[in-house]
This record gives sequence, structure tokens and C-alpha cells, in this order.
Amino acid sequence: PADTSGDAGDDDGGSSDDGTPAGPHALGTIELGESHSANGGSPTPFVSAGFIPDATDLGDPYGCAEEVSGCFVQRPPECDECDVDEYCAYDDGCVATCMPLCDADCDSDEFCVFASPGRQECRPIEDFDAGILAFGDTAIPITLVPPYSWSPETSGSPFLSGATLLVQAGGAAAAGFVGFEHEFTGTTLVQTEIDDITVTEAYGDGPVPVRWVPGQDEVVVTVSAYGLEGSSGSATCPADDTTGAFDVPRAAIESVLGGDTLSSLGVGVRRTKTTQIEGLATTGMLTGVVVQPEGWLLLRTWSMEQHDVQGCAAGEAVCSDECVDVQFDAMHCGDCETVCDGACEYGECVGAGDSCAGICGEMAPSGCWCNPSCARFGDCCPDFAVQCG
Repeated sequence: PADTSGDAGDDDGGSSDDGTPAGPHALGTIELGESHSANGGSPTPFVSAGFIPDATDLGDPYGCAEEVSGCFVQRPPECDECDVDEYCAYDDGCVATCMPLCDADCDSDEFCVFASPGRQECRPIEDFDAGILAFGDTAIPITLVPPYSWSPETSGSPFLSGATLLVQAGGAAAAGFVGFEHEFTGTTLVQTEIDDITVTEAYGDGPVPVRWVPGQDEVVVTVSAYGLEGSSGSATCPADDTTGAFDVPRAAIESVLGGDTLSSLGVGVRRTKTTQIEGLATTGMLTGVVVQPEGWLLLRTWSMEQHDVQGCAAGEAVCSDECVDVQFDAMHCGDCETVCDGACEYGECVGAGDSCAGICGEMAPSGCWCNPSCARFGDCCPDFAVQCG
């Protein structure tokens, strides 16, 4: 029979209500989500489920991310040089360290583990689940069979805004959670104004204003930044859903780019509602792994709206809320403030009578200006009629 016992409540899943560390427990996480564009269109549904036998040592969800002005920036670890049988990763103290690879020759139904420091062994791949998961009162039919792979056959949100949902687990055939049945409430689908963010707000010097219709759940604002020289990354910013507003600090975006110039910016607002169930039962054993007798269950729904703020093309800059070609615009040469008496070529002012070196200069019509790149590299201007006008 399904286990309908256990304490239910909204929580973050990582600690008890008073903030003290959570006690030993197995953990199941079931998620229903949807993501959509701020420009409209059909949402993309998301469904997942996973169960682990011992969640006692699960760390901070932000891991080794650097906190910058209230946002979290995750950087890849950087080691000086690792051996061929090592890889670079953060240790428990968030220090980038060369870690040994577990590369024992295991069979296809086995995986490699370090039984002790320096000693590798192969262990069988064993399932830990809750059996077949069936959902009720969802907007689309959902049934998950271990190992819980799910591919959407249609677009649209898997739940209605604020709907009461039901999940029923048949229970693990071997190791995992005993069967259960629980109701949970879906979050309110998020609606934002991020498509109103201007070019100046996104690519200027100030914070990026993010606005949405207020709610009562948890909201995270994420900005994905890409630089002209190839740098990229994201900053994740926890926000107060009830305010409906968050200004992403420019320092967080600059920290992502590490000195590179911003060329593209994506903004996402994700609202999440989590119901936590404690006191569920587990069953079975796993090789070399502790199976905690008590299971916790996180029933999570989320809604995300995304938008890419259109930036300027290569060679352009934001001047008075518009993209201007600072490579060839004589009124904005190299930047928004520089005005040329003559012409602007590749971000440099060029006056009448300037000429290229060598044979290119001899070929140039009298009194015309030439591309500075010609003089710099000793090449002729490709089209004097165009260059001299």
C-alpha cells in the first residue's frame, strides 16, 4: 500500500525548519516545470525524478560559487597542470585541486569507485528508486518508469497555475523508497517584463532592472553573459518574489566576464514552489553504500520566463540608447564622444590628405584619405572611389 504518512511542508530541502543541519536521510526529488519565452509561444515542459540512498553530505546548492553583490557566480576550477590520470576539481574547501581519475577496467554493468585512498574497485550498478510514478490532475498525462527518463510528446506546461497535483509511487522492486501517495500544489506560472529591458539598461554601466508579477514562492534571477573575446558564464541571484523586482548588479555581470566586453546578455526569471515530505520509509540494500532508513521527498514545481536582450553588432556601441557603428561613424569614432573633422576609419579619425605608404600612396588620388590599416600593413586601399568618395 502507498505510504501517505510523513510531515509535509514548504522547505528548501537542505535543513530543518530552525535552520540546523538536516539529520541522516535518503532523498527523492520530483520536478515538474515549464519554460517559455517572454516573446510568447508555447512553453516547453520538464519532468524529472531521482532518488539517492544517503543525502546526509549534500552541500550548499551554490557550491563553490563566488558571491558578488548578492549574486552567485560559478567559475570552473583552474589548476596549474594535472597528470594524465588526474582531473581538476574543487576540493571540500573550494580549492582547485588535481584529483585522481577512477579508471579501473570495469564491465558495462559496473562502475569504478575508490574503496580507499589509492585503491580502485568495480562495483555493480544498482537501482535506487520508488517504482513506477503516476501523476494525477496534471495538464498533460505523465507516468514515469525507472530509470525515469522522460521526453515530452507535446508542448505546454505540465500543470496549471496553482493547481493541486497528485503523485503516486508504486514502491521500489529492490532498493529504494516504499510506495507513497501525496498531494502537492503547483507554483504560479511566472509572468515578467524582461522583454522591456532596453539596450542601454542591458549594456550600460548601471544595474539591469528585472520586473515580474509578484507571487508568494521562491524566485531566482539568472543572467547569462557572453563577451567579445569569447568569455561566458552566468550569475544566479536569489530574489524576493513578493516584491516583483530585482536589479541585477553590474558588478555581477562584470565578474562573469572577467574583464571582457559584454556582447550578449540573456535574462531568466524562475519561480519555484517546493513541498517537503519527511518520515517516509526506505527498503533494500546496496553494495558499499549506506541506505538511510528514513526518506525525505521534495515535490517541486517551477516556471521560468527567458529573454535575450538584443545587443549591438561587432564594431558597434550603445550611444544614446541606440547601436552606433563606432568603426566608421565620424560622429562617434571609436566611442560615443569622439567626433572627427574628416572621416572615421576602423575607429580612428582620418583627415583629408592622409595617404598610405609606398605604392598605395602613389596610387591614391590627390587630396584623399586612406584606410589607416593600409598604411599600417603596407597594403593598398581596395577601392579608392569608395575610400575617397
